[in-house]
Amino acid sequence: MPVEVENTGRACVLGHEPAGSARRTFVADQPAAVIVDSFGCLSSECTTDLLASCEVQMDGTALTITTHASWNDTTRVTGICTDDCVGPHAECETPPLPAATYSVRIGTGPAITLDVPSMPEVVPCLGDEL
Repeated sequence: MPVEVENTGRACVLGHEPAGSARRTFVADQPAAVIVDSFGCLSSECTTDLLASCEVQMDGTALTITTHASWNDTTRVTGICTDDCVGPHAECETPPLPAATYSVRIGTGPAITLDVPSMPEVVPCLGDEL
């Protein structure tokens, strides 16, 4: 059975990793990578054709991440599913980010803030698993 979801999952915004530092840095006028995953815990025995994509739109200081994921659930065919967790993931990139405080959200979901330039203590992530 085909499954498609939009604007779900978890998105983490990654800055640059400077040499000698374990922390990511958001540099003014540079793009930031976005990693999208956690569309649910899917069985590798009962899931095929995993696909995911993302895109980031910037409107002033608002960044909106659009996500799409799809897979084929074969539970009815195989009947026995492993208890492992697989899932689609995607990577996309923001436009270059001038110095500002940004509001970041997936679709129309709740927003987090991201300061550019900055070196946050933790990687800024939003959203959750299905």
